[in-house]
Amino acid sequence: MSYEEDFRRPYIARCACGKGYLRKEIIYYSNDWNQTRESETAVEIDCENCRDSFYFAQGKLIPKGMSFPNSIPTLPHKYTYTEDERFVGEHDKTLIEKIIDDMTAPKHTYIRDLRTEEAQRFANNWVFHHRKKSLAPMVSYLKKLIANYDVLHKNYELKKPYVDKYLIKQKEFAEQEMQVLEKAFEPTFELDEVLITRQRQQISDYKEAHKYDPFDATVIYDDSYKKDYVGQYWDTLLIEQCSDANYLLLDKPDYGKATVILTKKYICSCSICGKKQEVISSAFRIEQDESGAFFSGASCDCHEISSFEAKTMDILNSLGITYRRELSFDDLVGDSGKKLRFDFALYRHDCDDCNLLIELQGPHHYLKGYYEDGSYVTDGSSKSEERLSKQLKYDRLKQVYCESKGIPLECIKYTVGNDYFKLEKRIKEILKLHKYPYFTV
Repeated sequence: MSYEEDFRRPYIARCACGKGYLRKEIIYYSNDWNQTRESETAVEIDCENCRDSFYFAQGKLIPKGMSFPNSIPTLPHKYTYTEDERFVGEHDKTLIEKIIDDMTAPKHTYIRDLRTEEAQRFANNWVFHHRKKSLAPMVSYLKKLIANYDVLHKNYELKKPYVDKYLIKQKEFAEQEMQVLEKAFEPTFELDEVLITRQRQQISDYKEAHKYDPFDATVIYDDSYKKDYVGQYWDTLLIEQCSDANYLLLDKPDYGKATVILTKKYICSCSICGKKQEVISSAFRIEQDESGAFFSGASCDCHEISSFEAKTMDILNSLGITYRRELSFDDLVGDSGKKLRFDFALYRHDCDDCNLLIELQGPHHYLKGYYEDGSYVTDGSSKSEERLSKQLKYDRLKQVYCESKGIPLECIKYTVGNDYFKLEKRIKEILKLHKYPYFTV
């Protein structure tokens, strides 16, 4: 899968003499699998003095005539000391036996009991590497070294010339590297905000100058264009008439071909507040945001639509059910005298009267608490208790009212509404129970 360049970001840094700048760009790529990667352009030295005196390598300005060592010295594995060989090479046989004697002396059970400095140093080093404080495995290890001392010491002496030569080269490498680092200059790159601002202004000026230039575009029909929404409801909006049967939307990206989308524009009025507004037909749809929450493209700002409600609208729409939102009755009012509203009122195609009411019951119907930033926070305060008591009272009023009018009332709990497919299953069960025909895929 090939990567394509998405964009570049310019970076800038002061040069070594402080009179000029270093410039580079970081290039960002991506592919069709949303994998990304980056690369950098060569650093440009925008200073005559530094350009004559330095070159850029390994993130630094290096004085001309100097360079980092070509390669790091390495020691072939066959010449590398084993742990046993290194220990034998650094400790003679007598010293190892002395350590064993200290560790096996009477009453020498713990490290703190050891008397010789060599034994204490070996024991502490052992604990550091092996995380074990018992003296027994230390003694076993040292006795094994004594048993194989001659072979281990011979191997140490055979490898020593190669190791010594490697250490000399390593020291020379470090000294040469340090000499270069002492003379080198390490710049600090930052986003070139001045250049970015200038580039943005150039793009803006170009767009303004060519705003009315002719361009090619693909004309497409929006999915909503073929539908006639007049006389229908979307949420609480009664769609009264079509004010523009050929309303055009232009999608003109910075890159690629432009698209003209053919839609319609409707005049709508809210059944709650009566306010009128013009709505484009493409807004009559339920969508999801980045967090997965559902929302309606069109609504009146006199009320909010929860994700639970938008999700239910989407399911009823897909099933071909005729419904109204926030339906109220003149003879059903709350304590303040305002009409109590039902979330969904369903209608049969051959009947103008409501045949079924559905209430979506969020956590405020069951738990004491309050809403904050879209989430319900449980709370045992007196205000929360009062809110819950009032909500339960209104729920009972609605239930009694529906029973007196012979209108079926179904309630869906928020625990079901959290999952789209569980909610869809529950709605279908309700429709089957009340013999409502619906579309099936």
